[in-house]
Amino acid sequence: RITLRKFFDTWMTLELRRRKDGGAEVLRMFKKDVFPTVGELALEDVKRAHIQDIIDRVTMRGGVRMNKAVLSALRQMFNFAVDREIIEIDPTARIKKSSLGKDHERDRVLSSQEIIDLFAKMPVSGLTVIAQLALKIQFATMTRISEVLGAKWVDIDISERKWNIPETKNGISHEIFLSDFTIEKLIQLHELNGRTDYLFPSTRLNGGVCSKTVTKQVADRQRESRQRMSNRTKQTDALTLSGGQWRPHDLRRTGATIAVELGIPPEAVERCLNHMEQSKMKRIYQRAGYVNEKRRAWQLLGDKLSRLEREALSGEKTSVISLRIA
Repeated sequence: RITLRKFFDTWMTLELRRRKDGGAEVLRMFKKDVFPTVGELALEDVKRAHIQDIIDRVTMRGGVRMNKAVLSALRQMFNFAVDREIIEIDPTARIKKSSLGKDHERDRVLSSQEIIDLFAKMPVSGLTVIAQLALKIQFATMTRISEVLGAKWVDIDISERKWNIPETKNGISHEIFLSDFTIEKLIQLHELNGRTDYLFPSTRLNGGVCSKTVTKQVADRQRESRQRMSNRTKQTDALTLSGGQWRPHDLRRTGATIAVELGIPPEAVERCLNHMEQSKMKRIYQRAGYVNEKRRAWQLLGDKLSRLEREALSGEKTSVISLRIA
């Protein structure tokens, strides 16, 4: 009669450690929402009611996506146990994800005025210079914040104006052409962290900083004062923008939107985002790399961000006109 907590250790050793993050995210979820409720129960004694109670608690915190993630992880673990004949029935089997609520796809895109406001607020928001640079590099390269925070100097070639990301979410390496704006930020960052292997090293210098670090700092600066978390910043509205709450990932979406507005073909922007073509037929027969279009996309985006940053810091509207690509 192995307990759920003990069986989780087995699952972690045999299965989860193969994952890219070594099972860290699933372990975090279980420590927060599963172990306190059923961790000491025998695996065979965990019933559907226990699972539903866990899911309901997560839902009450307002997390539709998170409750589905917790259910998915529990289902994977119980299926692992069923396959090994440790239990006969998966207690999650009759709980449907569709019953947990609807995911709301985020479509937040910052306006030009919001970008100006953001660049003006960053220096007085309490964010470190390094965190500010991380957000600006992410914005200008249309990457994920985790890709920026995990980047290594060895993968960046300033002279060739290229950044190669060897490991990405879809498993395909990604080459980015660096704009003048991005190179300027990288040079500033190199003066601060250039002697380390990582652009944004952890305290122990044995890897990149936690991928959620900047996201948490951004969220902490968009709370009502009564929602301030203990031992966190008192500047709870330092990064609040007129269009509502924003996250670092919204900068990626905004950058892509700007590139399309500047005349870059949507197919080329998809390549800049390193999105995999959904159609197998197109993946096989359409091998166009859109190299020139991608280079233009990143440069035009960088040029616009540079103008908006100058306007934010000087308080004067720039007279440079954005030109669309014919």
